[in-house]
Amino acid sequence: MKSNKKKFLLFLSSISTIGVFGSVVSCSAPNSSKQIDTSKEELVESSDSFPIYSNEKLIYSDNKISNDEFLTIRMQNAKLSFDDKESKYTLFARGIKTDSGKRVKYHKAISLLEERINKFLNEKYANKIQLAKPAGNKIFVDESKSTGLPKEVTIGLNGQVVTLKLAGAQKHLNLGNLGKKGVSHDDQYLAQSISSIKTLYSFKYNAFLNDKLIKSLEHLNIEYSHDTPLKPMLKDLPINSDESNFKATNISFTNEKFGSRGFRATVIDVSDGDTVTVTANETKQVGTVKIDQGKSYKIRLAGIDTPEKAVGNNKSGSITSPAFEYSFALHATKFAETLLGNGSKFGQDVFIGFVNGQDTYGRITADVFFGENYKYSYNTEIVRAGHSLPYKNQTW
Repeated sequence: MKSNKKKFLLFLSSISTIGVFGSVVSCSAPNSSKQIDTSKEELVESSDSFPIYSNEKLIYSDNKISNDEFLTIRMQNAKLSFDDKESKYTLFARGIKTDSGKRVKYHKAISLLEERINKFLNEKYANKIQLAKPAGNKIFVDESKSTGLPKEVTIGLNGQVVTLKLAGAQKHLNLGNLGKKGVSHDDQYLAQSISSIKTLYSFKYNAFLNDKLIKSLEHLNIEYSHDTPLKPMLKDLPINSDESNFKATNISFTNEKFGSRGFRATVIDVSDGDTVTVTANETKQVGTVKIDQGKSYKIRLAGIDTPEKAVGNNKSGSITSPAFEYSFALHATKFAETLLGNGSKFGQDVFIGFVNGQDTYGRITADVFFGENYKYSYNTEIVRAGHSLPYKNQTW
């Protein structure tokens, strides 16, 4: 196992800071847009230097939103200006490039503006969304097949008619306590029998004026949460270890080019889905690693990363992984045990191939090949079976 943190099935959104406008902003625009009435707008945010006005008091009643009105909102002391160089609009304010204090106030006002627009979007549309049913035992759905989610929304921004267009969706899980590390071993099993899990969808919108992007508004979203049934439960997920699903690699280890890069061995222990211990069946120099017949070696499978039973390191060593991750770690381990463990069909005779030295824990990093003439790659098959992900540069 490795020490870096992993997140799974998770879709994590990263919020970027709005940068200082680096190009010259022009007041010219490709087309003149339709003007809207701003006379009903009232002060809603007394943001320093950039107060925000809106008609939202007219369209919200008893915490309910009227379908007959649309939002108009205005950030004072900023104007929608067209950037000829980038062919995009921006809410431009004088002095923000040279005055750092004013720039901070500007960014704060932009965030408040986005919050107000998001409030409108979510109160008007979030409760109308109907997600499609998940395919098979998948947790997330194809949002393009859902209903009630608007592809376009019209609002008024600084006196102009602006169109918010659906740009995509990000998805992640709200694991709650099931996502906490360092729990007791008994608590690690709690996710095995849960019948549903909360899924979170963030539907992103981009703002356009005259079909040109308004680059100042980057965080417009409709947020939607949904309890997704888990069928089957995690404890009942099948282990996909049927040999009929395996595909031969066409690598011949009788060829010195490949045979010299590994050694024959017997698997004597399975730690988890990506770590096994073997006894060498031959004495051999493999690259920088000296292999002695009869000696045991721990193998860290190269190119893959499976869910962990324990993660990270603290002063006393590793800590228990979250319950949700642990459930999938059990599946990856079971896959390894079924194929390579004691009493398995293939574990008595494997080839540790493409040895790539040793890691910081002294484990040999390599691939494991099994079956007749070692024609199957364990590293490939555990990914194909869905119990692991390809691993590169210590990131998912």
